[in-house]
Amino acid sequence: MRMRYWLIFGTLLGAASLANAKRPPAGWVMYRNKEMAVAISGLKNWKVINNANYIVFMHRARPIGTAVASLKMIPTEAQFRTLTSPQTLGALYQPGYHRRICDLDGVSAIQVEGVSRTSPASQQLQFFAEKNGLFYELTFSAPVRDGWEEYEEVFRVMLSSFKFAHS
Repeated sequence: MRMRYWLIFGTLLGAASLANAKRPPAGWVMYRNKEMAVAISGLKNWKVINNANYIVFMHRARPIGTAVASLKMIPTEAQFRTLTSPQTLGALYQPGYHRRICDLDGVSAIQVEGVSRTSPASQQLQFFAEKNGLFYELTFSAPVRDGWEEYEEVFRVMLSSFKFAHS
């Protein structure tokens, strides 16, 4: 059921955007990264690491566990193609994962959702996109049991706030 929700949400993503909002919602901060040419909102009470090649948002809620949202640069097109290949995705995700093409701020992106093989208690939603010769990986991850439901709305707002810098 959750998989279908995100697939439907991904289809509607192009219509849902905070692009016209002058400010993020209350309790949120817009993080901009000039080196990556992106902006994304995050909750004020989450730990944030923002440097040249990545932004990581982390929140720990007991007893649920840790939720993570990360945005990072993929150094080369070859690495980008390898990461998004069916062979690599099959190695990273448990059987039953979903891969499809979607829109991410006007750019065609690869969306992958499923349970991680490396962290079997972790549900992940990933987006891989290329814009202006830069390669991006946007990942949302939370514990499968209880955590995904707890953080799903937060991830949805973060995703809808994501913007590439205009070139």
